[in-house]
Amino acid sequence: MAEQSQLQKSAGIGNKLSGQIWKINPDKKDKGANPCLWMQAGVAKSKECNNYYDCTSCKYDLGMRKKVESGKQLSWQDVMRRKPTLERVCRHSLTNRIANRACAYDYQCATCDFDQYFEDVWTTHTKTLPGSIQQVKGFDVPTDYYFHNGHTWARIESGGNIRIGLDDFALKLLGKADVFDLPLMGKELDKDSVGWGLRRRNNQADILSPVGGVIVEVNSKVRENPEIVKQGILNKNEKDTVNEILEVDREKRQLLTKTEELKARRNKVSQEVGRLKKAGENADNIVAEMKQVSEDIKQLDEQLRSVDDKLKELLLWVPNLPHSSVPVGKSEEDNVESKQWLPDGFVFENEEKILDHIQLGKKLNILDFERGAKITGSGFPVYVGKGARLERALINFMLDYHIDKHGYTEIIPPLLVNSDSMKGTGQLPKMQDDMYHVEKDDMYAIPTAEVPITNMHRNEVLAETDLPINYTG
Repeated sequence: MAEQSQLQKSAGIGNKLSGQIWKINPDKKDKGANPCLWMQAGVAKSKECNNYYDCTSCKYDLGMRKKVESGKQLSWQDVMRRKPTLERVCRHSLTNRIANRACAYDYQCATCDFDQYFEDVWTTHTKTLPGSIQQVKGFDVPTDYYFHNGHTWARIESGGNIRIGLDDFALKLLGKADVFDLPLMGKELDKDSVGWGLRRRNNQADILSPVGGVIVEVNSKVRENPEIVKQGILNKNEKDTVNEILEVDREKRQLLTKTEELKARRNKVSQEVGRLKKAGENADNIVAEMKQVSEDIKQLDEQLRSVDDKLKELLLWVPNLPHSSVPVGKSEEDNVESKQWLPDGFVFENEEKILDHIQLGKKLNILDFERGAKITGSGFPVYVGKGARLERALINFMLDYHIDKHGYTEIIPPLLVNSDSMKGTGQLPKMQDDMYHVEKDDMYAIPTAEVPITNMHRNEVLAETDLPINYTG
């Protein structure tokens, strides 16, 4: 608590390294990266946002609104209403979260379709705590961050989450990365161990994590690099559809903008119609015009649904990108042997030809492929005698090992799953022609227990306190 108090009292950038408190004074002309709405409107002189741009739960915003109610100052909305028309921009434009967009609702944000879409849809996928970046001797230094000796940083955020990243000095030293190898959500990181990596040309740099914990979010902006995705697709010998995806995405955003603008216009004019009727004036022309606007909105919504479906279908064909350490090749001839292993004390005692599992199974009479083909078809073996016992023993051994040694929870999942589950683990649409499909019920036979187990919590929001969840089946 003493250290925290010292950090809060510091006028500069407070950071803790090896138990010490560091104060770094920012350059005088530096400007904050996350301006508060009240400052941008011109009500407050200097204020940075530190509450996810969520004004409804912000103590500073609450205090300012109380001053407005007492008549001591104007609200940011009233200040903006007094500005010239061209300067009356959306509140999200004021805080630099989107490009300039005119406000069509006289700063009555609760009635704005775009504001609701922005808050309910867009920000749910990009919600990160704003951080103030200040210039120190030519380097970007963030406030309230703890720096690690490996040139990474950690920052405590609301809800007890900790954000981590790579500092500006390391980025400038290593140069612009061609590929970032980021950890997947759910991965456990250990302090002072390799947490992620970056690659430039043929050089690979491993980055040490400043803290230990479980990844709950990955910065999507780092991944939004079409050239990296294109190269990853080509490395897997798949069809590159990135340009088509970007074009369809642009079409979707254009349609969305047109639809939002027409809806905003309709809502604004609807208020005007009500005013005219209340005043006893004729509003027939405006009503007729709005009828056409409503028809245009209906057509645009239909186009938007069609384009959105096309975009989703294209995205389903984008494969998981290979790790930068994976060698690139066209066939198994290009595979690189990374390791050989034999149990301690085990040697091949003779120079006879080594048998594969099919030959060995026939020789020991533990696999019967001929009768398996008669019963089902080619490639389906019948396990016989010790072969059947060995198969059962291996299954029990692996289940018991993970349950007893690692604390996993055993699962016996359904052997058939729906198409959403197959999409959730990437089998569909690519492998549709290679899977066993029950058309009547639209069910697919699972390849392994991975598919149903991975989908058990699909589309669920899990409490961080319940993580990690470990299943075996």
